[in-house]
Amino acid sequence: MKKRTSYEVIAEYTCERIRSALLNVPERVRCRACEIRLRVDRPVTIVCPDAVYGITGGGKVTQDLSSPELLCADMGDIKSAVEKMCRYSVYSCQKEFREGYFILETGVRAGIGGTVTQTESPVYTDVNSINFRVAREVNGCAAELTERIGVGSSVLICGEVNSGKTTILRDYCRLCGSSLRTALIDERGEIAAVRNGIPSNDVGIMTDIITGSERCKGMISALRTLSPQLIVCDEISAESDVTALLSVHGSGVRIAATIHAADRNDLLNRSVAQKLIRAGCFEYAAFLVGCTAPAKISSVVRVDELC
Repeated sequence: MKKRTSYEVIAEYTCERIRSALLNVPERVRCRACEIRLRVDRPVTIVCPDAVYGITGGGKVTQDLSSPELLCADMGDIKSAVEKMCRYSVYSCQKEFREGYFILETGVRAGIGGTVTQTESPVYTDVNSINFRVAREVNGCAAELTERIGVGSSVLICGEVNSGKTTILRDYCRLCGSSLRTALIDERGEIAAVRNGIPSNDVGIMTDIITGSERCKGMISALRTLSPQLIVCDEISAESDVTALLSVHGSGVRIAATIHAADRNDLLNRSVAQKLIRAGCFEYAAFLVGCTAPAKISSVVRVDELC
């Protein structure tokens, strides 16, 4: 059975008229889509690396977002999509409404916009927009990285939003997990896309997956119980991540992680990165081209040459 693409998964969460239009969009646009956005009383849009398209009811695309022919989402469409994401049980998804996003099949992340309650545990209500981020397995996209640094090296993958950091990390995990004991800390479920305990994406035959746990707790748990040679995690940003990564590094386990940093200066200006670099947690830093060329490497440098 052919595996569904993330684009097709997203379409299934929309109402019939939007789903039909999305599935009729030309392949040249579908294959480059990074995001599909629904906003109340505004055009449904498809975000590609080089353009944003509105779509008509028949699936034609245009960059003229003021065209009267464009398909718009209404509140009923948004509500229907949210109900599907909740599997028709809103009260079972309070964590998602607190954090402002859902993780769907194949690792699709659906971010929501709306009103945040002024309560002790704030949650999103009156959802009025959804941003479906297309997740892609691109097997082989990390081949250049492994050729330059070797399989299983400690590496910090740096890039801006929509630059393909998670895509590169997933493939690096797959390549390393084919020969090394690898522990993947998949906090948000975007990398392996585990459903009912089974990963939807290939992350390596020797990879153990911890999903749903906070990165810091997952790393410490993996270190204590899974005897990994390499620990992989996405989007380090907090001081708790630093503490856990220092423990991992101190135990001699190698690390592969991503961080939001557009370039060398941006990286060095981040306090989290400064601490990890000074401690020698990473051998290499890989910088990505950016959102115009997702999952493409711009440069790879030894971390000891950054300072």
